[in-house]
Amino acid sequence: SDALRFGLLAYTVQGRDVNLDMKRVVGYRLFCNKLWNATKFALQFVSDFKPTANILEEVMSSGKMAIRDKFMVSRLMACCDSVNTCFKNYKFGDAQAASYSYWMNDLCDVYLELIKPVIKDTSEENKDSRWAAQATLWIALEAGLRILHPMMPFVTEELWQRLPGRGTLGESETESIMLAKFPECNEAYRKPEFEQSMETTMNIVKACRSLRQQYNIANKVLTHFFVKVASGQP
Repeated sequence: SDALRFGLLAYTVQGRDVNLDMKRVVGYRLFCNKLWNATKFALQFVSDFKPTANILEEVMSSGKMAIRDKFMVSRLMACCDSVNTCFKNYKFGDAQAASYSYWMNDLCDVYLELIKPVIKDTSEENKDSRWAAQATLWIALEAGLRILHPMMPFVTEELWQRLPGRGTLGESETESIMLAKFPECNEAYRKPEFEQSMETTMNIVKACRSLRQQYNIANKVLTHFFVKVASGQP
């Protein structure tokens, strides 16, 4: 039912007349599976993390965040802004597309991959970076599920209830995601410079992968790349 609802919302971009393609609904069912598996996988990273009611403000003012963490929060704020604007203007298809892109492109494809070595490193020297990554991941998951909830109510409720911190977040915590406040954008946390930096990094990664394919280098072979940066560029 979540996949059908999500698919019908995507069709609203075209107008009220819908020529329903079941293959598209099946595709969004696969997105539900991706959402489930990604969240369950991410829960391993925050199993020992204890969030607080003001965790977003705490981590943003901690001075412990890396560029990847600030990038993720910035993308979350951009998604909140886009989805709220779309809902206010009854552009449900655009809201669906924005939330889909946030989960697939920003959270799953980029951030989850970046923090794997950070979370796995439990050394004392990495303590602050690990905490910042865990906090950012928890924030991205929790708010991301609330963003998706009006469009996919059942799977988001189930996953939201499984997040660590349930029952310990004080008076602001609700019993159900249905009663939780819908996320809003905090412009102070929008960081375009970090988004640009991450985009540059991802372009470099894509170029390196393309070179590996061009020279038929097997995945198991370790390759060293040298990046030349123009004078005066960050």
